Amino acid sequence: MTIDFTHSEWEASTMPDGSVMVTFKEGQTYVVKNDGVTGYDFVVPYLEEIRRHYPGHIEAADMLLNRMLGDQYIYIQKNKRVYESYLAVVSLNCAFGNLDHQADRESTGNYHPEFSGCPFRALCPFNGYATRNAGKRTVCCNPYYETGLSKRELDIAYRLINSEMSVAEIAATCNISTGHCKAVCNDIYKHFGINSRQELIQRLKNKRIF
Repeated sequence: MTIDFTHSEWEASTMPDGSVMVTFKEGQTYVVKNDGVTGYDFVVPYLEEIRRHYPGHIEAADMLLNRMLGDQYIYIQKNKRVYESYLAVVSLNCAFGNLDHQADRESTGNYHPEFSGCPFRALCPFNGYATRNAGKRTVCCNPYYETGLSKRELDIAYRLINSEMSVAEIAATCNISTGHCKAVCNDIYKHFGINSRQELIQRLKNKRIF
C-alpha cells in the first residue's frame, strides 16, 4: 500500500500485542510494529508531522521509551528504523490509541489527540491530564499543540476559540485597540491559511494550546 500522507485520513487503535492498527478512510488498514519494518512507510511521515506540531509530545514519548526499555534503550537508539518505529508506537498508543470511530488525522493534516485507555496513566510521569503536570509541555498524552503563534496572537486566538466575545471586547481585555486586534486576528487567519473565526475554531477547538 502506497501512502499519500498529505491527503490521508485515518484512525489509530491499540492492538492487544501493543502494536497499532491504522484504518484509513477508504477502509484500508495498516499495522505499525516496533520492529523497524512493519508499517515503517507510515512511521516516517507520521513522525515528521507530529514532531512539527507536537514536539513536547515526541520528547516525552522518547523519555517514556527510555524508561520502558532501560538498558536496551541505548542499543535500540542506534538502529534508526527500529528506534523510530518504537517511538511511533508509543506516540500512537498514548495520544491516538482509542478506537472511537473518529478520525485521528483529517485529510487536511489536522490531528485530534484523544483520551486513550492507558492502564498506566495514573502513575505515568508524562501524564498530560494530571494536575501535577499542569503547564508541563513534555507530556505524552493530552499534548500541547504548537501553533507557531506569538504570545499576543496566542492570547487572542484562545479568546476567539473559547469565548463569544466580540473582537472589540477581546481588544479591551488585551488592552489594545480594536484596529490592532483586528489586524492580529487577520495575521492569525493568514498563519493557518484560513479566512474566518469559525474556521479557526474548527482548527484549534479542543486542542491544548495553553
